Amino acid sequence: MKTILDTSDSWRWFPLTAEYKDRELKLILEEGAIQGQTISVEITSGIVLENLKPIEVISNSRKILIHFTDVKFIQIFDEVAHLAHLTESRDMGIVAQHHSSELISWIGKSTKLSEITLGELFHYSVETAEDFYHVITREHPTVREFDV
Repeated sequence: MKTILDTSDSWRWFPLTAEYKDRELKLILEEGAIQGQTISVEITSGIVLENLKPIEVISNSRKILIHFTDVKFIQIFDEVAHLAHLTESRDMGIVAQHHSSELISWIGKSTKLSEITLGELFHYSVETAEDFYHVITREHPTVREFDV
């Protein structure tokens, strides 16, 4: 799903808020800016990554609202725990629909959700610098710039 988020890479978008209420999920993402100074980061005892440029959200960063309605299932992973997406089963983009979804198959086998939900279920994922959101819904999301 091509959106205005795709003007930057997913590792530049940070979740500001994620609110779920009444079967609606509203994600507000902020765009991070690459800073000029370099830093070193010790990732484990004795292993240091050198010359890294931090990405920071600044006061005038763009904010984007992703709005899902009729949400049936949400799954959130830390970005480091998520496996790479298979490109043949996921559309391109930061917000993308999955086709031949293993998650929808699992829901059909392991829950009664398919039996009690009328209509087709869609699997979308949203990739950010911190989290990956998987959403099962009967409606396609909307994505728009957000003014705070």
